[in-house]
Amino acid sequence: MNTTRSGGLVLATLLAVMAPTTAAANTHRGMDAAQDVVQFHEDQTTTPVPDRADGDILRTSVRHGKRQVTLAMSYANLTSPSSDNEFGMHIFRILTNRQPIRELRLETTATRPYGTLTIETPNGHAVKCRGQRWTVSYARHFVRVSVPRRCLGRPRWVRVGMATAKANTTRFAGYIDDAGTSGAPGLEPKWGPRVYR
Repeated sequence: MNTTRSGGLVLATLLAVMAPTTAAANTHRGMDAAQDVVQFHEDQTTTPVPDRADGDILRTSVRHGKRQVTLAMSYANLTSPSSDNEFGMHIFRILTNRQPIRELRLETTATRPYGTLTIETPNGHAVKCRGQRWTVSYARHFVRVSVPRRCLGRPRWVRVGMATAKANTTRFAGYIDDAGTSGAPGLEPKWGPRVYR
């Protein structure tokens, strides 16, 4: 028996079994530290609030599919804004090899608890895109958005930063959690890894 040949065959078989499938190759699942929500104040300082579960991101996912890019955040708890002065903002910032940054902003209010999705450039210009979809589940504590790849220039890869905030319109104060940090967030959500198609 040829030991070298059979050993090579075993190695090739193992590599084939262990190789990522198409679905695994274009999906990234991330974890965020629990109890890392911070409160931000009018003077632009922040205070950790580890006992706050509402809006505390625990898991994220990015799926770079053939036709859609689907992004999701799961929370320790997620509640709807409860007054006319309160709003929630779920932010998905997308960087690709094809186009400038795109920001998907899913805003929830007391009168629109399941949200309104907008796509913008970093300087606030609206981007038209037909076919985007979103889900907000307060029962299962997650939000999910999906945008057609064509709206992103059919990129080879995407990098995504995610964050969630709940704030009061009568004063510049509220709560925020950046899925890429454990504590004080930056000015923009921290980028995740590249997810290839």
